[in-house]
Amino acid sequence: MKKYLIAISAILLVACNNTKSDQKPVVPDTPADSTIANMRDSLQIIDSLGNVVEETYSGILPVENSEGIKYDLNLFFQEKSVEGVFSLATTYLKEDNGLDITFYT
Repeated sequence: MKKYLIAISAILLVACNNTKSDQKPVVPDTPADSTIANMRDSLQIIDSLGNVVEETYSGILPVENSEGIKYDLNLFFQEKSVEGVFSLATTYLKEDNGLDITFYT
């Protein structure tokens, strides 16, 4: 249950952030699939906590003054653990002169 609250909190945090910032998009050196694999590999695995579980959430959040924000959230955790790692890609659709801008967390 706690993992779902963390995921929902992350999504709401992204959805409620309507302010512009000086933050520049981060372009990873590796493709997104490779970044996800690296996040999974960074999870500390303890045999007694069960199998590693991967959950993926994606969708488009409506935004008043643009096309919306597309998000892709990947959660990695063990079955009996309350800790895990995540990968989040948020894409602001048609934000900068009609181009999409993606931020990776």
